[in-house]
Amino acid sequence: MKKLCLLLFVSTVTTFTLAQQTQKPPLHGKNWMAITGKPLAATAGSIVFERGGNAVDAACAMLAATCTMWDVLSWGGETQALIYNPKTKQVLAINAMGVAPTGATPEFFKSKGYGFPPEYGPLAATTPGTPGGICYMLSNYGTMSLKEVLAPAMQLAAGYPIDAQTANSIERGKDKIKQWPYSTKVLLTHPGEKREAPEAGEIFVQKDLLATLQKMVDAEQAALKKGKSRKEAIQAAYDRFYKGDIADEFVRGVKEQGGLITKQDLANWKPIEEAPTHINYKGIDSIILSATAGSGKTHSTVGRLNKMVDDGVDPSRIIFFSFTNDAVNELKSRIKHDVKITTIHSFTSSLLGKMGLFKPIVTFYEFTNWYKDKYKPHIKDPMKIKKEYSETVDKFY
Repeated sequence: MKKLCLLLFVSTVTTFTLAQQTQKPPLHGKNWMAITGKPLAATAGSIVFERGGNAVDAACAMLAATCTMWDVLSWGGETQALIYNPKTKQVLAINAMGVAPTGATPEFFKSKGYGFPPEYGPLAATTPGTPGGICYMLSNYGTMSLKEVLAPAMQLAAGYPIDAQTANSIERGKDKIKQWPYSTKVLLTHPGEKREAPEAGEIFVQKDLLATLQKMVDAEQAALKKGKSRKEAIQAAYDRFYKGDIADEFVRGVKEQGGLITKQDLANWKPIEEAPTHINYKGIDSIILSATAGSGKTHSTVGRLNKMVDDGVDPSRIIFFSFTNDAVNELKSRIKHDVKITTIHSFTSSLLGKMGLFKPIVTFYEFTNWYKDKYKPHIKDPMKIKKEYSETVDKFY
């Protein structure tokens, strides 16, 4: 009996230990690989590969599907990509990042009482880059039609079982979502109920998005029927989004909600193809886009710093800047040398203070923590906190 109890105990501990361990083993593919954060989106990529598409076709399909599933990407968002061209054996960068509308000036925001542009809502929006980025990549480096590549995303827009992570994120953010009627209509499928967001596994339908994607496909197919080339047909879809009736409706909705994006802003925007930055450290190439979120800059700049130290630069003479405290903490966990790591805001405040030009105050990050924990914990709206921080800063100038 004692032996049996011991065996059961060991078995339980072993099972518990194994349950706690997570692994990310290397993945290998013979002909292709389709990887993204959403299984259904990865499936979209695999479908395109199986139908004869190349890596760019599959990437465009996965991007479209992921945006449709409301991960950290969306159709109104931005896109950046690195593409290896096997013909030239070069890596090229696609910059489809949005830009601020022409009306988003300091004077405008000050006239509205803002110390900073708002973090959420139409006034925070830049021109959408993802539709144009997909069209550009597909047109220049893909092989399939827009109709073929968007097919999985359109199937998802017609209705798919929403995942728990996205559904719960919508529920947590429902108070903010309710500020915007169009978002409320799409995302809060059970208005007035205790849980207003979709339940995990519920069929989530996006009719307006489906209609928009269908319009783009219709523009492409109409151009092909007129004898246009594949590239010209995809351009027709691009033009319908940024210059045609889709643009008209986009601008109408933005203006109705108080936003600034104009039809001219949409027409003037274009994706940019550029050479990425190359950094080599001990024979390992790091390639990054412009320093934007998720572009690989942390990995590359850490490699660059290590190379500088290896080349004889005194690490105490190096200052490493980032934009956020979270990024600083991440860098500190990766860099083992005696290097000064700080945010650009904190460093500038300190420098100006030492020069007698600025009376240093707490950073916005510190101010927010103090505000929420001790000053006015009942206030949760980040815009109110940001406005008070701005007013506090202004008192010192």
